Amino acid sequence: MSIAHNVIKEAVASGRIHLSEMDEKIFSLMKEVIRHCQLKDTLRVAGGWVRDKLLNRSSLDIDITSDLSSGKDIAESVKKYLEDNNMRDSAKFKIRHSAQQSEHLDVATIEVFDMEIDFNRLRKEAYDASSRIPSIESGNEFEDTARRDFTINALYYNINEDCIEDFTDSGLDDLEKGLVRTTGDPIKSFKEDPVRVLRAIRYAGRYNFKLDENTRNAIINREVKAEFENTSKVSLVRYGAEVEKIFKADNAIKCMSLICDLDLYGLLFPIPDSFTKDPIHEQIPFPYFPVKLNRIASSELMKASMEIANISGAEIVDLEEQLSHDVVRKIVLSAFFSPLWGYVYTENKAKGLERSLVYHILQRGLGMKKVVVLEICKMLKCTQGFQEASRAYLKYVEDTVNEEETRKTKHKEAKIDAESRKMSLLLTMLSGSSERLHTNCELPEHIPIAPPVDVEIAIGRTIREGREDWRAALRLADVFARHFHAFVIQRYLPSCTLGGWISYKHVGDCYEWKEFVNGKDLKDLAAKNPERFNINSKDIGEYLQHATDYLITRGPEEGSKEDCVLYVMEKWEEKQRNQSSTTRHG
Repeated sequence: MSIAHNVIKEAVASGRIHLSEMDEKIFSLMKEVIRHCQLKDTLRVAGGWVRDKLLNRSSLDIDITSDLSSGKDIAESVKKYLEDNNMRDSAKFKIRHSAQQSEHLDVATIEVFDMEIDFNRLRKEAYDASSRIPSIESGNEFEDTARRDFTINALYYNINEDCIEDFTDSGLDDLEKGLVRTTGDPIKSFKEDPVRVLRAIRYAGRYNFKLDENTRNAIINREVKAEFENTSKVSLVRYGAEVEKIFKADNAIKCMSLICDLDLYGLLFPIPDSFTKDPIHEQIPFPYFPVKLNRIASSELMKASMEIANISGAEIVDLEEQLSHDVVRKIVLSAFFSPLWGYVYTENKAKGLERSLVYHILQRGLGMKKVVVLEICKMLKCTQGFQEASRAYLKYVEDTVNEEETRKTKHKEAKIDAESRKMSLLLTMLSGSSERLHTNCELPEHIPIAPPVDVEIAIGRTIREGREDWRAALRLADVFARHFHAFVIQRYLPSCTLGGWISYKHVGDCYEWKEFVNGKDLKDLAAKNPERFNINSKDIGEYLQHATDYLITRGPEEGSKEDCVLYVMEKWEEKQRNQSSTTRHG
């Protein structure tokens, strides 16, 4: 039995909750305020704080309700008590007022003992069918309970009596059983506020809970689905804010699985109509479907997303102690959206601005924070870079071994043997066969053959693109390799084929290396040597990339600014020769 279950059982048996030293300090203060100001109010901590305390989780979200006074009045009483006891400087006060509600429903916030505490009045809510924003009036503890979304969020800690209160009669039981259940009729609750559907999924993922059967059935109810799709009631951007929270949940894979199982994938991540109609948007995608997107059913996209996400979860389970929760989250989410990565959406045809459809759906559609979306896109771009570099390297190894075998072949029997070894190598490296290489054709474990310069540069560019996350992207490349080649040998995963070289060349931190030359250096060079290096401003980026490639292949210790300048000038001269050759043959 888990510690959390023991805490809940103990709380049920005693009717009390285990308080920390800080909790005791705050609640003792509130009792003193009640006594000092002769208040008749019953003060209760509501919602998430009670839930998390019972689950043995830390919580800094203290929301105190009153049955008689407004939040503002309770805050004023706290202020009076502190002033009367020469403690005024130990707290900060602010009142939040909504123009849509009366003053007695104002929320007051106090920062005391370095903790923020919200004070508000118990209330009841009424919904209009056209809006998810309710009208609010003061209410009692039962009406306040009824307005809350789920039973696990409708528990109270009575400060006056030092006891837990469960007015739903099922909140404590649901918390112990790990169930997410609405406080009232689930269909009515979800139709009133469709965002609650995603909140149910988020809580199920965060706490590894299950959806109560009636709650689950309500989510797939036709009327609820219609309300969920009603963007005049809830915008995609509002859903996006909730999806962003889902992405940060402890068990993001479970959340994604529920989104798919409950048939919400197409509603949350819709493909723009213009995309499937306009041929300019189509491109051979990575890594899934080599066909146009309008020929792929939404169910196939959803299935592919979950398959690759589940494999990513299995791949990193042994690495979770080495990786932060944030990195694990990036890997899983990037895997989930990978089937859409290769489809490019032209946002501005006049400017030729193209982005992955993943960016368009998450940022333009759901309005998620740009930094979050770019993290996913960067991870997928780096993963693609490592996959392509790994394939190119293996192909180079194969070609090199074939050339060596051909050179050694002197008679027919040896040639037959060489062809056999060639086929074995090809099957093992490229098709993921579980057969081992022939002993006399076995490659060394560490670095069989140094990669060609273009592959070395591709590896370095990908590391610099991924920065601190490049290792996670390399792991995700392994995920794709395992998915598309179920029997791939461990040593031919991207992390193995490229990892040895990255370690050997010490390029793992190349994203921190300082460039030998910058844009100003190149402009000065062009001004001094127009015959050997004649470029304009729009060419600067191209030759800065050449300078970076030089840094990747030479390293900060072996390279030098002078040598880098010569390398860049050689690249310019090479380009001029190629252009002249093209002109002559044109």
